[in-house]
Amino acid sequence: MAKLEILDKNGEKLSRQHWKLIYADSEEVDAANNVASNIFDLQESTIWHTSYSVAQDPYPHQIVIDLGEDKEISGFQYLPRMEANKPGMIKDYRIYLKETPFKL
Repeated sequence: MAKLEILDKNGEKLSRQHWKLIYADSEEVDAANNVASNIFDLQESTIWHTSYSVAQDPYPHQIVIDLGEDKEISGFQYLPRMEANKPGMIKDYRIYLKETPFKL
């Protein structure tokens, strides 16, 4: 995933100024700098990619982001990886929202 946008109650994109990555179950950091926080770094050319070794980090994958403030959420948008002949689409997803921290 290249970019993630979270939409407020009016469908407007939330500011990512206070976002913090709390958890990512998988990131590719050996062969590339594809850390999960790349999805909100404002650079479409950087991506989050899970470990290239599926055996090391099997599906499904999870990330937890602290938005830094309470907001009413109406949806999300994401930009997949844009390189030709490379995977990037999300097959299935679930989004969970909580006002209190997730227990990992």
